[in-house]
Amino acid sequence: TIKNEKKAMCGLVGFSGKANTSIFKALHLLANNDERGGHSTGLFANGKLYKTKEESLNILPMLDTNVTGGVLIGHTRYATHGENTIENAHPFQYKNIIGAHNGVLSNYEEVGKKFGISKTTVDSQMIFKVLAQTKKDKNLGLFSGAKNVLFTKGDNKLYAYRRDNPLYALETEDGMYISSLEEGLKNIAKNEKDVKEIPENKLYVIEDGKLVKTLKIKHKPVPYTTKVNT
Repeated sequence: TIKNEKKAMCGLVGFSGKANTSIFKALHLLANNDERGGHSTGLFANGKLYKTKEESLNILPMLDTNVTGGVLIGHTRYATHGENTIENAHPFQYKNIIGAHNGVLSNYEEVGKKFGISKTTVDSQMIFKVLAQTKKDKNLGLFSGAKNVLFTKGDNKLYAYRRDNPLYALETEDGMYISSLEEGLKNIAKNEKDVKEIPENKLYVIEDGKLVKTLKIKHKPVPYTTKVNT
């Protein structure tokens, strides 16, 4: 069914804006994305990472904050590559990079070899290892397959990149919200027309809820021979 196809791709949620913004709307978006995940949920909010092996509702008792912080990143995972464990739940952190990915990467091992990075348990982890090691955003274009990526570098900026899968943005008075699904964003929007799809092959750099820079990412994937079993 269509629902199963949607479910197999995970869900992303992001926020950039006023640090004292109530976390309620972001949690609503996360719950809305449960239909794309359900195996595990992760949330980076107010400077801290939270992870659970269940749907997003299970994050609630873990939270010791009721505000978003300047940057929030959420993820609902439908496990494709790598077991369904707390360790394999997004967001992942490597050095200053904290990020989450939606999609399946065909060539993550080959990209890792290019930079001398050994195979990761989850394909998505390689994105953030490469970004942390190389410090070059353009390397997002080296990965083949569907990829939507949200990450921060500890610089109070939210970075959003889309290729193939849906990803939408909504500007509000508090800041900018991002989600894999339109529905949740329309629920919190004053005007549904304010929900916009993020363009493909571009990296959005968002600071304090405003788009401050757009970088074109050239899609030039490293050839692969490995077959990923999803």
